[in-house]
Amino acid sequence: LEINPYWEGLWRKKIELYKKQGNTYEANRLFKRLQQIYPKNQEIKDAYYYELELEYARQSKAGNLVAKGDALRELTKLNPQNVDYQLALINHYYNANLMEKAIDQASLALAENPGNIEILRKKVAILEENGKHNVAIARVKSFIDNGYNTVEARRLYDELMLMTARKEREDDPYVIYGKIFE
Repeated sequence: LEINPYWEGLWRKKIELYKKQGNTYEANRLFKRLQQIYPKNQEIKDAYYYELELEYARQSKAGNLVAKGDALRELTKLNPQNVDYQLALINHYYNANLMEKAIDQASLALAENPGNIEILRKKVAILEENGKHNVAIARVKSFIDNGYNTVEARRLYDELMLMTARKEREDDPYVIYGKIFE
């Protein structure tokens, strides 16, 4: 490879050698580099994607959160329309208590999959948990206004508005003093 750095066959042989040695990290790193050298080669891209899926499954089974997150980030970068991996990455950030990253990833996922109600629900749930109720309502409202006025979206909006009404009723001084009096 030092003499012929763009010889695809040699790259693949080196990758296979690393795989046989059990060094998946180096094999994936070389696959990523090969994919960068030949960005238009769909066969290389598909093979790299497949290796990343295997790495993700392996790391999930082993419980290695850092390597699992790295594989998920790369998978979503290569195929941003895959909702399952997008949701898995959002959940990964959520479980790692990185709420802002989870919200940002949900926003990116919605940009790539604009009409997906599952991603919207996930984002709204995280926003609600972090006390950003008004942002959650605004996000659902803009989702509906952008042409995705579905039954699920309408139901989610109604649930949020009902929660708002309950919260405002509980914040009413008359109700608060009534609870104190009881």
